[in-house]
Amino acid sequence: YAPMFFFLMIRRPPRSTQSRSSAASDVYKRQGLQSAENSKRLFSIDIDKLDLMYESKIPYSDEQYIHMRLGIIFKLWPSFKGLVQSSWSNIRNVVYGIICHLVKPSIICYNQKYTKKFMQLISALVVELLNSKESECRTGALNVLGSVCGLGYDFESLNISLNKTMEFFRRLEIVIPQSIWEMVFNLQSDWDTTNQIASMVLIQLSAPREMARNMFKARLDSIKVLQSQS
Repeated sequence: YAPMFFFLMIRRPPRSTQSRSSAASDVYKRQGLQSAENSKRLFSIDIDKLDLMYESKIPYSDEQYIHMRLGIIFKLWPSFKGLVQSSWSNIRNVVYGIICHLVKPSIICYNQKYTKKFMQLISALVVELLNSKESECRTGALNVLGSVCGLGYDFESLNISLNKTMEFFRRLEIVIPQSIWEMVFNLQSDWDTTNQIASMVLIQLSAPREMARNMFKARLDSIKVLQSQS
C-alpha cells in the first residue's frame, strides 16, 4: 500500500551547504566554531541520565517502554528545538528524522496526563515549521505530523484490512488542532511540489472528513469569486 512509505520517502537528503537565508562568511564561521569549542556546549546531552538501561528486554508495545520513549522526548525536546533552528539544512534534516522516529507510538498509548503535554510540544513545533519561509522546514513539519498520524508505519508485514488501516490514520484527527489542518490544506498550493503532495496525502488520509470537505468547498467558492471578478 503505497502511502505507508510516503513519509519515509519525502525526507530530503542532507546538503553540505547552508540555506541562502542563513549564509555567513568563512571568517564568521571559523570564529563561531572556535567559540563553540571554548565554551560550554548548549545542546550537550548526558545519555547516562536518560534512564535507558534495563536488565532485561521488553517488547516494543510494552507500556513501560512506550513511556520511557516519551520521557526521552520530553528530556531532549529543548535540544531539538534549538537544533531545528540551525542554519545548516543537514542538521535540521537529521533532527526531523530523529523526531519522526520518536513520535511513532500512538499518543493513545500514553498516560492521559502526558498526552496534552506531548501534543502541545508537537503542535508548537509543527506550527513554527509550517510558517517558515524555508521549504525544507515545511517539509520537516509535514514529516513530523505524518509520523504522529501513523504514516511512517510499515503495514505490509501486518495482516490488516484497508478499512482498519484508514481508521488507524484518522485516530488523531480531532486531537490535532484545526488550525494545523488548515495550514496543511493551504500547503497543497505550495510552490514546492514535494510539500504539495505530502500535504495532499495528509489531508486525504488523516484530516477530519467533514473539515476537509468544508475547506475544499471554501477553496472552490473563492476560486469562483475570483473568476467572476476577472
